[in-house]
Amino acid sequence: MLSKLSYIALMALSDLITPKAIYSYTEACVQVARTSLRLGREGYHYAIIPSRGAAPIEQAANSYFQTVVKAATRSHHHRELMSQYLTSPLSVELYLPFTADSCDEMEDISSRQVRTFWAKVLAAVIRGDLDDSHYCFFTFIRDEICRVGFKVGYPMALHTDISTSQRSRNP
Repeated sequence: MLSKLSYIALMALSDLITPKAIYSYTEACVQVARTSLRLGREGYHYAIIPSRGAAPIEQAANSYFQTVVKAATRSHHHRELMSQYLTSPLSVELYLPFTADSCDEMEDISSRQVRTFWAKVLAAVIRGDLDDSHYCFFTFIRDEICRVGFKVGYPMALHTDISTSQRSRNP
């Protein structure tokens, strides 16, 4: 039997998770996938995922491509479609959280400071400045403390891609 609090929480979720909300979420994910493929054709090849909240949308867009688009494509278009996918922002993502959960050890650090740090990491990536102190700290934490993500590859590729895209649009 559900407690009164569990029942209230369940009722609140049922107000949030409706067929209309699920359809809207799905539609948004499909649009992200289609837009990513279009942006890939326009010269954008990398995506910066700004928060943990955005990750499920990117992952669902990727899933849509992998399960629906690839399955529906005839064999003679499959190679072209895979090429579009591999050069689209769906294929290479850089996750930068821009937020942090609060804890006792962080009581002297504001949300603004956390966001500023991640903005500086992103600026270093865009500049291709892999010696930037913020970027070095990020990679140290990622590679040596947390041991997650990719150790090399996208930062310089992202910088090159952005520079190339900017030059092609602003001759």
